[in-house]
Amino acid sequence: MWSFLVVAQLLCAAVLILSGLAKAREPEATRDAFAALRLPRALADSPAPTLLPWAELVLGALIVVGAGWVLVLTLLATLVLFVAYLVIIGRALGFAVPVRCGCFGRIGDHDVSRRTLVRNSVLVGTATAGLAGALGGVSTADVLLATPGAIGWILAAALAGAVGVLVLGRAGGPTADAAATVTYANHLVLREAATGTPYSLGRLPDTLLLFVTPGCGGCERVAKDLAAWRAALPGVTIRPVYHDAVNPAEWAHDGVRDLHLTDNDGNVGLALFGGSTPSAVHVDRNGTVGWAAVGETAVRELAAALGAEATAPAPTPTPTSEAAPAVVEDELAYERKPIPSGIVINAEGKPRTLAELAMYRPTLVVAITCLCGSVRGAVDQLGAWAERLEVVDVVLFTTFPLDGLPEDWGVRDRAWYDHRSTSRSALGLSGSVSAVLLGADGMVAGGPVPEDEIEQFVADIEAELVEYAVLTRDA
Repeated sequence: MWSFLVVAQLLCAAVLILSGLAKAREPEATRDAFAALRLPRALADSPAPTLLPWAELVLGALIVVGAGWVLVLTLLATLVLFVAYLVIIGRALGFAVPVRCGCFGRIGDHDVSRRTLVRNSVLVGTATAGLAGALGGVSTADVLLATPGAIGWILAAALAGAVGVLVLGRAGGPTADAAATVTYANHLVLREAATGTPYSLGRLPDTLLLFVTPGCGGCERVAKDLAAWRAALPGVTIRPVYHDAVNPAEWAHDGVRDLHLTDNDGNVGLALFGGSTPSAVHVDRNGTVGWAAVGETAVRELAAALGAEATAPAPTPTPTSEAAPAVVEDELAYERKPIPSGIVINAEGKPRTLAELAMYRPTLVVAITCLCGSVRGAVDQLGAWAERLEVVDVVLFTTFPLDGLPEDWGVRDRAWYDHRSTSRSALGLSGSVSAVLLGADGMVAGGPVPEDEIEQFVADIEAELVEYAVLTRDA
């Protein structure tokens, strides 16, 4: 009667075997996951990370071949393990800095998010169903022997699961074009941890920026060699970079506590290489930002390459003045400030902070307060502006609910409702139509400008992108 619960048992077995094989192939990644999830140091340093994949493999195999009390105990142990995973992930979601871990070795999505919590909750439910089946006398061997066509049903269930993963699985967040990212990277801004002084990347010549996170195993190993790197690279300044929510006191190694810079909301790291750590990027003597090295091996290779060619002493970085950072040294130059706090809501009712809007690409915000004629003229230009700027998202903020937008305007998909004009006020926007440019580095990149200056504002942005070869235009 309860034979269908064998599918839950087989799903548990499949997950355990897949996870165990992935972890066994790269045991160091499992130990790194223990550290990233901030499990007790004694546990991370114990044989547990080495034994865990083999324990998962044994449990998976016993679920397939076991019966009776052996199967009951195996599924009970599986349930306890899945519950432990669920608790650990739930705890990690409360950390100030987002966690990345190899829960399934190097495969799969490594970002710990609410999606991870839901996945682990489903696994707990699956293990519970499998255990219920075992208590009722259901086992894989018995079902296969006693039920005609059982193998066909199991294979069909496996096929359905594979299709579900391929169709519904997340492909990862949006990423910027690599060449375009490096081209405008010299405009991205980091801050001196001690003083808050901003530095654009292009104003840190002959500097190796090392992006690290406490609890990241690769970061900890790189930190151990940082003193040796500094001795071997006398002409290169090595500056650790932290997410601004990181507390330097959490570091176990003194080498990355000093001279560090902060990355507002981790946006520079996200723009350059998706936020993975350890990562590094070199700014040469001319202020040119190089390609990002992602991962421990690539970072070590970059340091070795610099060691072979860096001989001249490193110039002292010129700090960007708070009064005039001069991140962009042309007509767009002005005092850059962090993107302020603010929340807007899309047509589906989903909220987004201002910083999140520009997390992956610069965003041109056009704000309106009414449906008058001048507003319609600006709204009609949104699509054209988006085509001209290409690498910049163009969005519309309204101070009224989006269902008030006329259907024939065709802008619902790029519109956001600014409740009580809180974001508009925070950005300093005024008038019936105004605009501001949000940078992907967490800083306001231009504006605000009034209605009669928006077209010129767009032209200036376009010219800047063309000048730095982010955009190309036919002669």
